[in-house]
Amino acid sequence: MDINFKEKNILITGAARGIGKIIAQIFAENGATVIIADIDSDSGLQTENEMRSSGYSCEFFQIDLSNTNQINTMISSLFLKYGHIEILVNNARAGERTLLSEESDENWDLTIDVSLKAPLFLSKAFIKSIQKSDNDCSIINISSVSSTAICNESASYHIAKAGLENLTRYLSVSGGEKGVRVNAIRPGFIVQDEHFDYFMSSKNADYREMAEFCHPIQHIGRSEDVANATLFLSSGLATFITGQILTVDGGLSIQDQWAIVSNFNKFRNR
Repeated sequence: MDINFKEKNILITGAARGIGKIIAQIFAENGATVIIADIDSDSGLQTENEMRSSGYSCEFFQIDLSNTNQINTMISSLFLKYGHIEILVNNARAGERTLLSEESDENWDLTIDVSLKAPLFLSKAFIKSIQKSDNDCSIINISSVSSTAICNESASYHIAKAGLENLTRYLSVSGGEKGVRVNAIRPGFIVQDEHFDYFMSSKNADYREMAEFCHPIQHIGRSEDVANATLFLSSGLATFITGQILTVDGGLSIQDQWAIVSNFNKFRNR
């Protein structure tokens, strides 16, 4: 079976740039009409223009995802305009990367509102708007290995991603009655396109060597790895997959951390 999204509409949050933008591009390349929902109007309009100039069908919709009223209005207006939307990708995130000592009420509220609350109410409105006769509708939540492992992200980010994965399981049961499949993708070490040239530069050689060594497959992930996983889980190849969390991290998180450190020291001293 070919992966083909012709005559299908997909709504992606936080897709004005970064991983979300690459997800939008890959779906467009496979025939989908892409709707980008983002608060960043400059980047959103630029991405819309880039995709349209390449012959793809794309619309930018500016929205503040921390506002539930705007979420409900957007879903209603988009279903009214397009008639059907088959795929929702909850990719947007917000908030600053902070230490626990610097975590603020404002950062907590913004992170939770955009990264956890918004996916809940977007999915609620999406599922409500779906007709049971619609073909294979799907929600994909973009999580993170921070849902289960502690890294340099903020406390609010860790908690939002952990909640998002349990929300994924909850929604897969609640949406199943209408045939809506709900899965999550858990990316690991991903170098986004805008940072890739620096990552590969000679001045970054030591850091790159360490990052590549820590992965069993000896290379890091890129945005298209997350996008391809999203494409697969949304496709007809995954019609019996729901409520699952797919880790996309090149095997990094399956290893014992002490073994990684010990082996890397041997590698550097060889």
